[in-house]
Amino acid sequence: MKMFRFIEAIERRPQAAFAGFLILHGLVWTALPALLYTNLPLDLIEALTYGREWQIGYDKLPPLPWWTVEAVYRTFGVDTGYYALAQLVVIAAFVTVWKTARPLVGATGALVAILIIDGMNYFNYSAAKFNHDVIQLPFWALAGFAFHAALRQGRPHYWLLLGVALGLALWAKYFVVVLAAPLLLFLFIDPEARRRLVDPAPGSLPLQRSRSRLRILSG
Repeated sequence: MKMFRFIEAIERRPQAAFAGFLILHGLVWTALPALLYTNLPLDLIEALTYGREWQIGYDKLPPLPWWTVEAVYRTFGVDTGYYALAQLVVIAAFVTVWKTARPLVGATGALVAILIIDGMNYFNYSAAKFNHDVIQLPFWALAGFAFHAALRQGRPHYWLLLGVALGLALWAKYFVVVLAAPLLLFLFIDPEARRRLVDPAPGSLPLQRSRSRLRILSG
């Protein structure tokens, strides 16, 4: 009975339930490393070493996390800032997954999806490292959201958003090819998705059909 009441409360106020989870998650995983770590994780030390150079490219990995860590160092200069930055990135990924899942499975299902992925180490204790694996999380989530919305609605800004997400993910980690390749294959393999490739412009086909029907009716 209590479980049913809990689910009903989430369905009545899904935004509040989700916001409460984000606040709790962010505070806990910002405070724990700040209180328990006597030294910065190795990946953060590496970021502070590479980031100060502000190079466009490096011989190891893309520079986006290193630039971000350096910006936080110059702005705040305290270790807690790095842990808070990591949680902001994680929360951005959670919000995007929530936006994607809620129309598909409802508020309760979306919250369950968030809780499932929160069990992955990249969203909790490993996030404190703020390495390339962590900073790519919101861009992968954004790419999934944009790709689904583009196929469903066909609006140009969703295709543009997909390109931005994949481009930023490339600056986060070259591993993004593992995401981009399946998306491209799906466009060619799935019959409904393949129709988007022959649209005169993404999202313009429904409007053109409507105008054609109006001309037939008026002519």
